[in-house]
Amino acid sequence: RLWDGNPVHQVDQAAQDEVSEAARAEGRRQARAAHRARLREIEDMTEDDWEAYRELLDGVMPHVGALRRALDHAADRGRERAWIRRRPDGELDETRLVDGAAGDRLVFKRRGTPDADGAGGPGGGDGGPQKGRRRLLFLLDVSGSMYRFQMRDGRLTRMLEAAMLVMESLHGLENRYEYAIRGHSGGADAVPFVDWGAAPANRGARLQVLQRMVAHSQFCPSGDTTIEATRRACRDALARADGEKNPDGDGAPPRRPLVVALSDANFSRYGMDPLWWADALGERGVDAHAVMVGSLGDEARVVAGALPRGRGHVCLGADELPVVFKRILEHARVVGDDGE
Repeated sequence: RLWDGNPVHQVDQAAQDEVSEAARAEGRRQARAAHRARLREIEDMTEDDWEAYRELLDGVMPHVGALRRALDHAADRGRERAWIRRRPDGELDETRLVDGAAGDRLVFKRRGTPDADGAGGPGGGDGGPQKGRRRLLFLLDVSGSMYRFQMRDGRLTRMLEAAMLVMESLHGLENRYEYAIRGHSGGADAVPFVDWGAAPANRGARLQVLQRMVAHSQFCPSGDTTIEATRRACRDALARADGEKNPDGDGAPPRRPLVVALSDANFSRYGMDPLWWADALGERGVDAHAVMVGSLGDEARVVAGALPRGRGHVCLGADELPVVFKRILEHARVVGDDGE
């Protein structure tokens, strides 16, 4: 696939069926080689690359500040309600009864804001900046149809704007939120773009994330793994959150992770039932939402209507994206509440 502003033509299915398996294999080999070459080029950014990034940034920057303030405020409220343990006064900590019987006086706990160094006030104990971070996993559609129909409705641009909105809004809040960004396409159900704990440190690194998304969409094989990718994302986010379960042995459950899966809702082409996606989004212990950023006809709204109430969102305009993201974060109690 190569989009240079001119129409991109799609070969019909009948013609595709006539292609021999040997020719298909050679086509896949050439696509992989071209993909690797493009990834090497991405390491060397040009002024034109920066100009493209600035154009995307201009579209989301007015919304970044508002979303960032909401995330920052919600995190602060969550920290204010944290238990500070090993205190000489306050409410008796049931998990330290044995220590109290042995003569330890620091057997109380209270609600408050932990010290910046994570000591939790006099006596130390818990509440450091790494405790209780909310896990956020963003699953983006980087399938071939995103590239193919970009000229028609700008769906690939919306995908890139979504990734940029996430990375720019969460930059500097890594001690309160841990996020990952991965992609799904006909060739893979978990393409790593931003790994857990490895948020891009600057705009150059964030630009490379966006470029890798476009490159994957351009060279990946056709197909759709939305359902498998969503199931895997929910399981992985839950496992990541479970890794911090009971950091103080107090029996408290981990904070529910949030998974946001974006797709162009191209279900009918691949014979997929929207109810399969509804089932994947229903993973217990996870707040999972679906966002349709493209549609052929009214398919996106049909798919959204089959999903659990409040979990399906349609975003076909650039201005709708920040509103949809804010609604999802509020629904999952990431913002607008203390998240506990």
